[in-house]
Amino acid sequence: MNIKFANSLRGRFIIFIGGLSVLTTLLLASFHFFQVRSALLGQLEKRGFSVAEQLVQAAAPDIEDENLSHIEDYLWDICADPEVRFVILQDARGQVLADCSHPSVDLALIRSHFVSGAWRPDAAHFFPIKTPNDALFSFSAPVYASGEATTRLGTIRVGITTQPTLASIDRAFWVGIGTWVILGSIGFLGVGFITRLALAPLDRMVGVARSISKGDMSQRVAIDALDEIGSLGVAFNEMSASLASSRDALDARNRELEQVARDRERSLAELKEAQDRLAHSEGTRHAEKLRSVGQMASGVAHDFNNVLAAITGRTQLLKLKLERESPGDQPLKDSLNVIERAALDGAETVRRIQEFSREQHEKAMTRADLNHIVREAVEITRPRWRSQAEQHGARVEVECKLPRVPQIACVPSEIREILTNLIFNSVDAMDSGGTIAISTESLDDGVQLILADTGSGMSDDVKEHIFEPFFTTKGLKGNGL
Repeated sequence: MNIKFANSLRGRFIIFIGGLSVLTTLLLASFHFFQVRSALLGQLEKRGFSVAEQLVQAAAPDIEDENLSHIEDYLWDICADPEVRFVILQDARGQVLADCSHPSVDLALIRSHFVSGAWRPDAAHFFPIKTPNDALFSFSAPVYASGEATTRLGTIRVGITTQPTLASIDRAFWVGIGTWVILGSIGFLGVGFITRLALAPLDRMVGVARSISKGDMSQRVAIDALDEIGSLGVAFNEMSASLASSRDALDARNRELEQVARDRERSLAELKEAQDRLAHSEGTRHAEKLRSVGQMASGVAHDFNNVLAAITGRTQLLKLKLERESPGDQPLKDSLNVIERAALDGAETVRRIQEFSREQHEKAMTRADLNHIVREAVEITRPRWRSQAEQHGARVEVECKLPRVPQIACVPSEIREILTNLIFNSVDAMDSGGTIAISTESLDDGVQLILADTGSGMSDDVKEHIFEPFFTTKGLKGNGL
């Protein structure tokens, strides 16, 4: 049996109702068979006792008159019946007075069944006898003297074959089987037809549901009757209409959202275009500012460099004089070194300002000790983070943690300027004083320099602009370079 069919509603309904119909038909056929069998056996028993009673009535006078020849003729007339197999007349002592039998019956075998008390039954009775060729019912009845019920004259025994009755019972059995098969088949076919007719609306609902699942919201179920399945169809159509309405509303909403998305994309494109124009304008403005700075720097660079050259020259002369006159005055010597380094860095700064408006050239790097550059930057900025801070009532401490690190390839003046500007920025961010911590550390691929302070820090918005030229948070005190 197909598993899919057996698991379906139609399959389960057909199997249940069909099986119930077959079982009912089988029970009815069995009941009919046993009824027919009982009736046929009852008829056989009634006929046997009837024949025995006829013989008793006919034999009683002849036994009293000892007219055995007449009794034998009467017995043979009875044996002429095709269903009678034997007739035996016994006297009161059990001796056979007369008998007759069908050619197929062995009387000696029959007599062997009559033993002990069974020879003289007190009332009419019967019992089956099985022979090699036949199955018999032996009917016995006592013979009493005419008009008396106490003087026993003998016993009449009549054997009747059961073959015709059994044949009728067999026919009834096979008729019942045939009837069961026919009625069962009709029941199965009827159940299948009724099931198909009853479940046809459900099949149509399945088809409509599949069409709706593919997007055809116009499909509806045809309502044949207002029964339970019809009510289900009405509810199904209402659900389909609701789904169609919801889908239309959803489509309309999707179209609105798509239009909003297109409008937003257009607005974003316009905004980006405006930002690009603004960026171009800002770039142009910065370029103009750079050119102005370059022109200004070109105008003053010569004079400013002359001033720095004079400072550098005088410092170097003082260092030579100090070397001749007071070679042991190390503090003064250190101060002159700081002045000379600051003047040289100032000249480098002027040069780099000029380069903002000119094509940049890559500078040659040299091997330098980063710790030495840090110490120089700290000395250069000391007047700012110590003297000037103390004048404003603030105390700034610079803590250096400078373990031995490898030399690095760099432009020392630029590293020194970066550190100088960072220290100045830290001092400006700590109005009430604080600590500036500078440390170096060896890494696998280089050297790391960290500068941190306890100031107010920078917001995320400021961090996004710190590398833009001319951007500053110090107002007129800074130039953003």
